[in-house]
Amino acid sequence: MFDTVRGCFGNRKICARWVPRELSSAHLESRFGASPDFLTRYNEKDNDLISQIVTCDETWIHYNNPESKRESMQWKHTTSWRIRKFKQTLSVKKMMAFVFWDCRGVLLIDFLPYGTSVNSELYCDQLRKLRMAIKNHR
Repeated sequence: MFDTVRGCFGNRKICARWVPRELSSAHLESRFGASPDFLTRYNEKDNDLISQIVTCDETWIHYNNPESKRESMQWKHTTSWRIRKFKQTLSVKKMMAFVFWDCRGVLLIDFLPYGTSVNSELYCDQLRKLRMAIKNHR
């Protein structure tokens, strides 16, 4: 008998795991080659390397802050009309935020000015700000 969950040969249907992006073979080789260097430096420097690593992430921040269903609760009589809560769509207005952090916490949060495109000049400016933030934190 055919089982919809297991299939006719005992196979199961599973979902693919979502990953941010597929790395090219050149990037994979670069990361694979850098791994022994990091491990060697980690072992030689009394584990100080981990505290030196700074990570960055970029994220879009939308202008509106939608009210949750619980926040929209109101006192009503049992015979009153029921309140309807519509699902809100994200605002068209948004800005990009750059967040830099290390093992101790956030070092820098910087926002991309509206209408500015991301280019090498912007990244150089971000790295200058990050350098000053690291000096202030450490």
